[in-house]
Amino acid sequence: MTRAYREILRNATRLLTEVATESPVVGVVDPRQSGKTTLCRSCFPTHRYVSLEAPDTLAFADEGRSGHRVPGGNAPRGGQVRGHHRP
Repeated sequence: MTRAYREILRNATRLLTEVATESPVVGVVDPRQSGKTTLCRSCFPTHRYVSLEAPDTLAFADEGRSGHRVPGGNAPRGGQVRGHHRP
């Protein structure tokens, strides 16, 4: 692991944990296979992870937006929801 990579990881971790204290939902957007899940799981090891890549899961989340529902109940603070971006 290079020095530059460690610094990027340290900054991303600090920013992600800081933002998660201010908002119940945090979105992490980056190209595929870039470490989003690894970063989120290392910052929040006890939180649930929800992927919206499956169309039925995305539809369920869209239907329950007003109540912030996700499969299995409410997403915990700092949990990751990924897989769909709306402009």
